[in-house]
Amino acid sequence: MTDLIDLCLALPSPTATATTTIPGFDWSAVHKASWGLFWTRVRPCRGGLFSLAESCDRDSVPVFLLPIFEDGQAVDLVAWQPGKPSRWRRLRGDADMLGADQAFDADFMQQPLKVYSTPQDWLVAGGGGCCPLTDAALLRLVRAESLVVDTKHLGERFESAFRSTWPEVLMEVKTSKGRAAA
Repeated sequence: MTDLIDLCLALPSPTATATTTIPGFDWSAVHKASWGLFWTRVRPCRGGLFSLAESCDRDSVPVFLLPIFEDGQAVDLVAWQPGKPSRWRRLRGDADMLGADQAFDADFMQQPLKVYSTPQDWLVAGGGGCCPLTDAALLRLVRAESLVVDTKHLGERFESAFRSTWPEVLMEVKTSKGRAAA
């Protein structure tokens, strides 16, 4: 959708903003994962959505903004505040997963699928695998041959989303130092 692309191109890049320093965040990974990450202000709305806001809006918050692509088309935007990557919102609610095409490919090729807990984690990893943004997206992954999740919490979310018919989940829980936890 060109309106989403045009909207993003009018926004500043976070790499030019000194306040966007995130420990362990490799900005070069952003360029591998997608065509851009943007910086703006949004107003949180009901249902996990957001609306764009003016800088003078007292109810707005600064966020990273990332286009969500499906079949090569930008279909939605996801936003999260720096320092709060596990609390994201979408502009329209039209897309429920980052890397949906890769999830389909892993299912088709019967290969393990790497699944990330947050959009920021997905970006830091270079955009490989996927990041489910809703519980409905978790259920769409039930057909995967196997899933490799980045946190124990995400594995628990999968387990509760489809207790009886979920694929073998290969747990890979990382500590803050990047080593696997026992």
